[in-house]
Amino acid sequence: MNGFGFPLDDGTGGFFKRGHGVIHCLLIETSEGLVMVDTGWGKQDCTNPSPAFRQFMKITQCSGDPNETALNQINRLGYDYSDLKHIFLTHLHMDHAGGLPDFPAATIHIFNAELDAWLHPRTLMERRAYQPENWAHNPKWKIHKFKGDQWFGYDCLPPVRVAETNFVLIPFIGHTRGHCCIACCSAR
Repeated sequence: MNGFGFPLDDGTGGFFKRGHGVIHCLLIETSEGLVMVDTGWGKQDCTNPSPAFRQFMKITQCSGDPNETALNQINRLGYDYSDLKHIFLTHLHMDHAGGLPDFPAATIHIFNAELDAWLHPRTLMERRAYQPENWAHNPKWKIHKFKGDQWFGYDCLPPVRVAETNFVLIPFIGHTRGHCCIACCSAR
């Protein structure tokens, strides 16, 4: 992506200058299958983009290249899309959750406050930010709630263990009502 406000690699990007940005998706191999943090945009976003995604691509000057989707990158690594068992989402914006339909069998882990922002938008921004086509396939949601846990001094949701790895959702409210940082660490 090359949007306004993104910093360029040499630090020259700014409010009135385009800078380079990347949507990172983390793929973790466990003994119980693959786990991913965020999906980036999906195959459908690239091959048949919605009006909202076309607008996003124009504003950020992203290529919409299907080869950059998590689905195609996972295939290039020699895995099948069905090898992905769990997806942990930082939030539900299209550039982080657009690939959900590419992995219909995966369990989707989400903070209840973020799912509530999608189901019950309070602002115009919330109504426009969430794209229903990203979950029209009726994903298998695993909703996580805050119960007072702590991770290295940060409030967090109870850790989720997948095989030998713990995943911790840490609320970082601001970008969205239920935005989370996802930490992963050995469960041993």
